[in-house]
Amino acid sequence: MKNKKTWIAVAAVALVVVLALVATFALKPKGADGTKNITVTVVHKDQTEKVFTYATDEEYLGAVLVAEGLVEGENSDFGLMITVVDGEEASWDADQSYWAFYVGEEYAQTGVDSTPINDGDSFKLVYTIG
Repeated sequence: MKNKKTWIAVAAVALVVVLALVATFALKPKGADGTKNITVTVVHKDQTEKVFTYATDEEYLGAVLVAEGLVEGENSDFGLMITVVDGEEASWDADQSYWAFYVGEEYAQTGVDSTPINDGDSFKLVYTIG
């Protein structure tokens, strides 16, 4: 009897895990299909700005930034952690700097890897000292 209860509990936990994974992927926002034109503004440490325009079929911003060579970074549990943008490195260890990420003019609520792209979107990467 005790063995049967254990198996039922294990099956219930497994079902909850599977449902959580399905819900995560099903609810993840997706970018528009087809070619999209986007703009990425980079604000460097010296406050100079550079604007990059891309046409892409990608659904998520991170793939575009890496493929175009605009950013470099390290993959983590939270996605791409950007360390270099347009050849300029930000280092938290050196001077508590990082690349802040904006969607339009709003501080992003997602990382670049999970930010969907739609035609006409604009993004900003800003060298920031914490």
